[in-house]
Amino acid sequence: MWLDGVELPQQLVSAHTGGNLVLFIGAGASVDEPSGLPTFRGLVKRLAEDSQKQPPAEGEPLDKALGSLKRSGVDVHLKVREIIGNPALRV
Repeated sequence: MWLDGVELPQQLVSAHTGGNLVLFIGAGASVDEPSGLPTFRGLVKRLAEDSQKQPPAEGEPLDKALGSLKRSGVDVHLKVREIIGNPALRV
């Protein structure tokens, strides 16, 4: 089977159609279109900017930046859900 100029082995196609295929894909796979999701750094920066807070400094651990946003009153879970759960995005 050919898909976008790439020949897929029949064994791979059969595993997919049989429900026996698991794909392990890196986090960066969702950055490009059509999904257009931000990187983790981009997500934290957007949360800070949308909340009119200081974005994380270069080299600052991003989990600490999220914790700081949460302590300042930002509903981090809700805001992340709104960004990555946008129904207009395609995965």
